[in-house]
Amino acid sequence: MEYNRNEKALKEFERTYIEIIRRVRKDGSAKLSDRSKRVIIKQMESVVNRLAYNKKNVIEKVGEIMGGKALKLDWLEKYDEEIAKGREEGREEGREEGILVSIRNLMKNVGMTAQEAMNALGISASEQKRFMAML
Repeated sequence: MEYNRNEKALKEFERTYIEIIRRVRKDGSAKLSDRSKRVIIKQMESVVNRLAYNKKNVIEKVGEIMGGKALKLDWLEKYDEEIAKGREEGREEGREEGILVSIRNLMKNVGMTAQEAMNALGISASEQKRFMAML
């Protein structure tokens, strides 16, 4: 359906979109957590972005429905930022754990001291102190 040129179709799209959001927000059952509701709304946003590509009327209508935020929800952006931050922290912890495993393996299998192992791995002097405390 061509929402960009057909005002009747655009109105029907608007009614359907508003009804879906209303149902998601009002669902008081234990079936949907707040996080699940946010994910559903975010996925709806993603679908609309794909459907509305180069369709100015649809983009404007969804922006009106979402409170003039033109397909952007601040709390979802914050949520995405926090998820990305958590992933980066997890990767950093993984890198540290990998370095510790390497140090321990060199000590155990090659007979190096912790200092020798860290030197062999190219760990800077400032980082060596931190890793030494973790061993």
